[in-house]
Parts: sequence; structure tokens; C-alpha cells
Amino acid sequence: MSADLSPAQHRGSNYWEALRENLPLSIHGVDLPSEVSRVERDVSALDAQIEKLTRKRDDSLINLRDMKSLLSPVRRVPPDVLSSIFIECVGQDKYVDPWRNPVSLLLARICHHWRRVALSTPLLWSSILVHACEVPAYHSIPYIALINLFLERSGAVPLSLVFNLQDLEMEGLVDVLIPHIHRCKDLILTFDDSDAESSPACRVLRSIEAKAPLLQVLSLCGPADRTLPHIDIGREAPLLRRVTVEVPPMRLRLPWSRLTHLH
Repeated sequence: MSADLSPAQHRGSNYWEALRENLPLSIHGVDLPSEVSRVERDVSALDAQIEKLTRKRDDSLINLRDMKSLLSPVRRVPPDVLSSIFIECVGQDKYVDPWRNPVSLLLARICHHWRRVALSTPLLWSSILVHACEVPAYHSIPYIALINLFLERSGAVPLSLVFNLQDLEMEGLVDVLIPHIHRCKDLILTFDDSDAESSPACRVLRSIEAKAPLLQVLSLCGPADRTLPHIDIGREAPLLRRVTVEVPPMRLRLPWSRLTHLH
């Protein structure tokens, strides 16, 4: 025992070795290292149980929130009424710029129910302002994708389209829009390009010449020193009644007998 050791032994390393050898590793018959290991296992098991219960609690809170939302007053509004409300919200703006976080996109982000109603309401997506010159070139891909998203969500309803072709540098934008020109009920086209057949403005006008059964209102805005190629605007646009022309119209063939407004 340590009491029997000499002072020299107390000062040497043998003292500590002897002390370690004589330390008891059990108390009242309990093996301390084994007890520590057992307690650590119990703590790990409790931690795992706490984590499991925490996940269960979080899931229950989500379910509770969903149940409360199902019982909220707005849930009792019929989908067709909610759709009409959405249309009134968007109706404050005649044309919607998809790039400027419009109301239609915001409504579709509120909850699953509102998203379903918004996506099943094509009128929310049918009035589109395409003003690509305000969008940086490095955003051209997401911008074109967003325009295409609105066109797809508009379904088969008639379109109201403002298409600004001035300073257009986005390849592919015209290709996205032209397949939907036949759905336009009113179209405002602003351009500054040449009268070449391959120019974006001519391509859009040729698509009107080919098929525009719903077109009622057409506005053409361009530089006074540019002339358009020979295009028969009224040939396939039986409903066209209002025309605004801010370009030399000499080569445009319009359905004069059907027009009620000409500016």
C-alpha cells in the first residue's frame, strides 16, 4: 500500500505505478469500465429515441398545419370562384411581364391548393408582355423558358401579346412565340429591324398572314424609314377590326371593308 512506501519511492515513478496497481477498478462489486460502457450505450439509445420522437413530432406538426389549412375559410371557397378572384388580381395589369415576378406566379406559390387552381386557370397566363431588351443577355435562357412556361400554361385560350422586338439579341425567342401567334386576339408588335424576310418582325407578320383566326386588334410600331414587305394581313384574319399602323403601310394589304378602327 502507499503508506508502506519510503520517501524515495514516493518521489520516483514507481510510486505512481504502485498507486495505479492498487487503485480499485470496482466499487461494491461493480466493474467501473463495464459500467461506463453500459451507460454510454444507454445514452446512445436514448439519443436515437429522442431523434426518432423529434422527427415524429415534426411530422405531426406538419400534418396539424395541413389539417388546419384544410379547415380555413378560404378552403371553403369553390375553385371556380377562387379562379375568378385570381383573374381579378391579375386583371389590374393589362399585360403581364413574366420577368418581373407577376401576380400569377406569386399566387401559384402560396400553397398546393392555390397552385392547382392557378395552373388550371389559363387566363392567368394569357396576357404577356415580351420586352427582351430589358433582360441581360446572360439571362436569355431562363427568360425564354419563362415565356414558354406562360405560353404553355395559357393552354388554348386566346392570347393578348405585346412583343417588343427592338434591340432583340435573344436567339430562339421568336421561335418560341411564332407557333402561338395564331392564338392571338390582340397583338402589339414593336420593331426596328430591316424589311428582310428573315427579320423577326417579318417572320411574325408572315405567321399572321398564314393563320390568325382569332386576331381582332393589331398594332404595328416601327421606324418611319422602314418599309415592310408585301404582306396580306387580313387574308387569314377574319375577325380583325382594329388596326394601328405606325410604319409606312404601302405594302400592307388590310381588310379595309371589315375594319372599324384605323389609326
